[in-house]
Amino acid sequence: EDEVKDEDENEEGDEKATGAKHQKKYLKSLKKKDPEFYKFLQEEDKELLNFDESSDEDDKSEDEEGAVHELPDKLEVASDESDYEDEDDEAKPSKSGKVNQAQVSEWTSALEKSPGQSTIINVVEAFRAAVSAVGSDEGGEEAPSKYKVEGGTMFNSVVRMCVVNLQPALKKFLKQDGDNEGGFKPEKCKKWKKVEKYVRIYLSQLCILLGRISEPEVAAVLLKHVHQMIPFFQSYEKGEKQLLKKMISCWCSGEETVRILALMCIVKIVR
Repeated sequence: EDEVKDEDENEEGDEKATGAKHQKKYLKSLKKKDPEFYKFLQEEDKELLNFDESSDEDDKSEDEEGAVHELPDKLEVASDESDYEDEDDEAKPSKSGKVNQAQVSEWTSALEKSPGQSTIINVVEAFRAAVSAVGSDEGGEEAPSKYKVEGGTMFNSVVRMCVVNLQPALKKFLKQDGDNEGGFKPEKCKKWKKVEKYVRIYLSQLCILLGRISEPEVAAVLLKHVHQMIPFFQSYEKGEKQLLKKMISCWCSGEETVRILALMCIVKIVR
């Protein structure tokens, strides 16, 4: 029995020792199995693809294994009967505050063309309502959102609007168009104070949503968005600490693609 136990312990040690090798092999496999995600890694963090690992002499002789998740075009959660309501509603809030597709379309258009303070506030409030729809408050006494998001389809629409359009809209509002991510400091912008409170709310809710989502594909989409939003997290110390804690948690317990994306965020935060 002691011999069997020793063998098991040795195997566990070997697995830990080859963790970096396995991660490197996984990154190599992405180029073939998920070229779109590999391209994203190349564009955002080349160092992550080129990290050194001392025990990689036999990498060439090993087969590349492991399933690689393809990032979905759409976010998906369970739908219900409310998915089929309000499709033809006008772009104005109902008395109950229930968000409809026409409102989301109007906000999306405003974010793309000429984002203003009121649009950004409405979008953040809708996102907060979406987050509350997939879980309860985490011990806080947060004021309720003025909106309600009901049904999987509406949840998808609101989250997709934020993931795709909010970051470029904020940069446009702050007059920071372009790709100068390295030197982008939102807190230095003249109009930052007009949206700072709501951006902080959004970032906090984004971290909460990451903790409530169990599907790796959805988590990966959200983490790519988090990577874009890091300059905003870094605009205040509490936000950066909150994000780093969440990213370490994702890196330690997530599925392979989630771990890679979380690592990218950690590297960008600490640089």
